[in-house]
Amino acid sequence: MLVSRRTAREFGRRPISLADFSAVVGGTFGRTGSHDAGPFGILMTKTSPSAGSLHPIECYVLAWNVERLAPGLYHYDVGAGDLRRLRSG
Repeated sequence: MLVSRRTAREFGRRPISLADFSAVVGGTFGRTGSHDAGPFGILMTKTSPSAGSLHPIECYVLAWNVERLAPGLYHYDVGAGDLRRLRSG
């Protein structure tokens, strides 16, 4: 039954690899293609189905234990495929 279903997570202290981190962010929020929406222009599609698989939301990541990535708050720029640090720490 759904009433008794629970999600349990345990987080280890070992850092995750940058490749794994990139796979999760890109696989969840990354661009998969584009769609010609006529008067609205060319729209990006993504893996997470939402509003026609378009990008109505932004992706912000609080990273603190990722190999080769400084701890901080990041914004994932889907169009450029870049992770941009907004704040350190």
